[in-house]
Amino acid sequence: MIDAGYNYARLREKMGWLDIDPAAIRHILITHQGTDHVGALETDSEQLFRDATVYIGEIENRYLTGETRRKVIHGFYKLPMVKTNYKRELLKDGQVLHIGDIRIECLLVPGHTWGRSWENDIASLRVFMVTLRKKLESAPDSPQYIQTHIGIGYRMLKVE
Repeated sequence: MIDAGYNYARLREKMGWLDIDPAAIRHILITHQGTDHVGALETDSEQLFRDATVYIGEIENRYLTGETRRKVIHGFYKLPMVKTNYKRELLKDGQVLHIGDIRIECLLVPGHTWGRSWENDIASLRVFMVTLRKKLESAPDSPQYIQTHIGIGYRMLKVE
């Protein structure tokens, strides 16, 4: 499963609508530590996924453990720490792991939870896009998948 969702009273019911038994979930890949992504893993939740292993990036885990606190609203407010006791496997940028027959390559994508705005950090965005192109493109200097539109942004192309 990708992300656990909120600590929400009707989560079990809504998963049932999809014929998913939360107790059968054994692996949860966390994209980032926002309460809407990890809230259902909190110690005060129903513990719907109690037998699952949680896969989370090393940096995001620092937010999960409270070692680092995410600042919002220009650094004036810190989001609450999410407390969880789930078994964890910490992931590194570039690491490849297999869950069953699914291959997952981990990519560090800074910005959403690092406690600062990256919207004006063009250099970091460019470095990330170069890294992404190296992973996706056979010839990164002549991209086929990710097109740059100067002054606008990037576009992912559908290649037949």
